Amino acid sequence: MLSDAHLWARFQAGDREAFAAIYQRYGKLLTQYGMRLVHDKERVRDAVQDLFVYLWEKRMRLGAVRSLPSYLLISLRRQLLQARTSRYGALGLERTDESATEMSVERQLIQEQERGLALQRLTKAMEALPDRQREAIFLRYYCELDFPDVAEVMAINTRSVYKLMYKAIEHMRKNFPTLTFSLILLCLLLG
Repeated sequence: MLSDAHLWARFQAGDREAFAAIYQRYGKLLTQYGMRLVHDKERVRDAVQDLFVYLWEKRMRLGAVRSLPSYLLISLRRQLLQARTSRYGALGLERTDESATEMSVERQLIQEQERGLALQRLTKAMEALPDRQREAIFLRYYCELDFPDVAEVMAINTRSVYKLMYKAIEHMRKNFPTLTFSLILLCLLLG
């Protein structure tokens, strides 16, 4: 698998396969992030398509990027927020099914129910967060961006990202005391 930097260089040179690979690698992530911002699937799909059309048309004028996912997320965010008519959407978490080996069916069902309840509580706690805190958590744990990249996407400094994350976790602890810090992190990482 080619690195992002190599893909980007090939894309800038006009390689259609590299362009398609970038879309395949990040199209789903961009759509999911866009849905967190505007909750309008058609609008998000159009915005992602428009972004890639723009990138192809301007590829010769685009410079090197430090982090391709950050660059794409920033571009999509800017595009969506310029035309935004509604507030940010709530952060939803998707479950990922894990294959259980050597576990009884009953135990698997119990674990699934427990995880489902924990995710429901976490989702409720996330929905109660202010928009910026919810966005920071989404970028950090769901998109797996590091703090400087989250700061770049949100157009704030890194210290502000740390503060947003701290306040978000404190808010969830205070308002949802049944959620332990470990459960919050586990659900975010599994989500």
